[in-house]
Amino acid sequence: MARAAVPMPSEARMREVRRASGLPALVRLPAGPTRLPEDPLLRAADGADAGDFSDAARHLDGLADALRRASVGAPVAGLREDARLAVGGVGGLDGGWLGTIGEHLRAW
Repeated sequence: MARAAVPMPSEARMREVRRASGLPALVRLPAGPTRLPEDPLLRAADGADAGDFSDAARHLDGLADALRRASVGAPVAGLREDARLAVGGVGGLDGGWLGTIGEHLRAW
């Protein structure tokens, strides 16, 4: 959804991306139930330009990858580079849901 909005960015489309993310959410991981709060990157993006949607798409891809890895207990070192950076909180993601997943992955 975020990628599809790149050619025609708007605040309304960014609201749709936020809504479609399903956050906040409670997910069940091998380490136990984990609350994923509202995401700060998605909250801060206003949808005024294509870059907001490109960033959101990469960010959400990183979350999906991290969740897939977390569900099978893969170590952080096994993640793709972009997902590993996102899980580590690089780029202003500290405190977001990727950081939360990263905490659980590092705990294993």
